[in-house]
Amino acid sequence: MIKLCFLIASLDNQGPVKVIYNIVKYLNPNEFKISIITLNKEKKTSIKDDFEKLGIKIYQCNSSNIQGIFIWKTKINKFLKEIEPDILHGHCMKSSILMNFINYKKIKVFTVHEYGEETLKSRFGEKIGYILNQIYISSYKNCKLIACSKTLALRFKDKFNLNMDYIQNGVDYSYFK
Repeated sequence: MIKLCFLIASLDNQGPVKVIYNIVKYLNPNEFKISIITLNKEKKTSIKDDFEKLGIKIYQCNSSNIQGIFIWKTKINKFLKEIEPDILHGHCMKSSILMNFINYKKIKVFTVHEYGEETLKSRFGEKIGYILNQIYISSYKNCKLIACSKTLALRFKDKFNLNMDYIQNGVDYSYFK
């Protein structure tokens, strides 16, 4: 049995969470034991219940971003000690940075969902966005990187000389039946 643990900010009903949901929904529960660690408090739009209906154990830090600076590392290390995953798979900017500071020596995978520089500059301004993006990019050094599209993987290769495999995002076709 492979123990797979996802690390993400929250289970808010957005793109990266939907990607995780569609991954775990189709994994064989006889071959994979899935757990999820979330960093922030869940919002009303969370689909945490949907994950729990699949039998997935959720570990929550339940903090704001400010609180998280002081508690995430400790809580994540505690959760990882209990879970003992074979693979840790991050899915948000915060998790990519945190994965460099936690005590985990096995396989680290990070899925890149966006070209962060544009998002960060639009949210925080040109200078702070640039600095945050450099921190984000430097956090990739200790993980196996997977982009959610070929275009994104090529963009990171061209701009930062980062090699990423890619798995094309898709939709759960059963939803549209």
